[in-house]
Amino acid sequence: MAEPLEKRQLLTVSLGNVDLLTHDQGGFSSSGEVVTVNDVISHDRGVIVFSALDASAFGNPGEPLTDSAPAVADILVSDVASGRIQLVTHGPASSTASAGVAASYGGTSLDGRYVVFGSSEVTAFGNQGTAFVDSEPTVVGASSDLFVFDRTDSSVKLITAGPNATTSRSKSSSFVGITADS
Repeated sequence: MAEPLEKRQLLTVSLGNVDLLTHDQGGFSSSGEVVTVNDVISHDRGVIVFSALDASAFGNPGEPLTDSAPAVADILVSDVASGRIQLVTHGPASSTASAGVAASYGGTSLDGRYVVFGSSEVTAFGNQGTAFVDSEPTVVGASSDLFVFDRTDSSVKLITAGPNATTSRSKSSSFVGITADS
């Protein structure tokens, strides 16, 4: 497990240039506080996954992130080449609004396209205004459902779904490995 960082920013150095990877919606001028670097740089070194307590401290020009629960760590991903930051743990209404619930980082595909995470609060996630359904509600934090975030369209897929892709089926999941696209 990675050690927490205190008031640090993520930087990348290449060919003598230093770029700020964590920034607010104003661009590369300032940054929010990074809580934990999930010790993940994708295999192709294209993305870095990190956590922060207040997602609203990050964002992109013209695309601010919102966070109604800044005391709960969110999982974010930064594209090294473009500097674009995406909110992995977003709610069903918007890909720029935090789900506001606890989630655990699970893995990143080799090409950085997919980020796997887990949470016991399945109904906090979904897509295009539709939340996932929890068929086996449990005590929060007792066990997790698994999700995969797709960086190409900011969608979240429920991996532990039953025949209906939006209904949770299993609460006894462990994180699994994922591979790059063929």
